[in-house]
Amino acid sequence: MLDYVFALLGAMALMFFGFYTAAMEAGCGSRRMLLGMGLAAIYLCLAEAADSAYPLLYLAGMIWVMTDLHSLGEPATAEKD
Repeated sequence: MLDYVFALLGAMALMFFGFYTAAMEAGCGSRRMLLGMGLAAIYLCLAEAADSAYPLLYLAGMIWVMTDLHSLGEPATAEKD
């Protein structure tokens, strides 16, 4: 039962991460939600890849999230006079 839960939550986290990535590209996304979903996706994919029938699927998803979060960069800050 727990294997099913981790597989389902890992796939959902990857799906929501893709959704929030597209929303950030469109200019209406939240950086905080993107980071939260990214970290959740990394954790859940790593937990599922350890004991899964398709470990490459979850490892590839985890690498995609890690590289996408790394390319996000620093948040923009307002300049102070």
